[in-house]
Amino acid sequence: MRLVSLELDNVRTIVHAEIPLHNGVSIFTGDIGTGKSSAVKGLEAALLGGERNQLGELLRWGTEKGRVRVAFERKYPCVLTRTLLRDASGHVRQGDIECKITKHGSVTRKVWSPTEAHARLFTKLLRFPVPYARRHDVFRHIFAVPQDAMRDVLDDGAKDRVAVMRRVFRVEQFNIAAENSG
Repeated sequence: MRLVSLELDNVRTIVHAEIPLHNGVSIFTGDIGTGKSSAVKGLEAALLGGERNQLGELLRWGTEKGRVRVAFERKYPCVLTRTLLRDASGHVRQGDIECKITKHGSVTRKVWSPTEAHARLFTKLLRFPVPYARRHDVFRHIFAVPQDAMRDVLDDGAKDRVAVMRRVFRVEQFNIAAENSG
């Protein structure tokens, strides 16, 4: 699966953002408060949803509706849209999740409940069976490196830091290929 783009509306500090994601590894950098964590948390919410307290922190303060849209490609282009809604009592809940899949020029639109979306996304669309309770752990290990974990990497010695970066960017695969070809 390849993530293509991320669009956020009323997510934490972000009023509106469209973020193209390129092949390979995307790294978000910027000053404090520019929306790096908001973008990653939005991506996590789009793919996985969240508990009520997590969603309450995700929806921009003072707004009634937010949206996260992620476009990705597996076999066919897909666009997944998750809506967040604040009710009259101030609680935030997920709306239905919309998934549009384009096959041979024809668009199929599916609407799922939050629970159904998890099952369909991970087991059928992404072919990645993950227990519902563990979905956020998997996201944090596959899609995002928390800031504190990155700080630990940067605080390590130079040799350890290089080893981590080699694993992240799969440099060893290229070294092995170069050695085998020579």
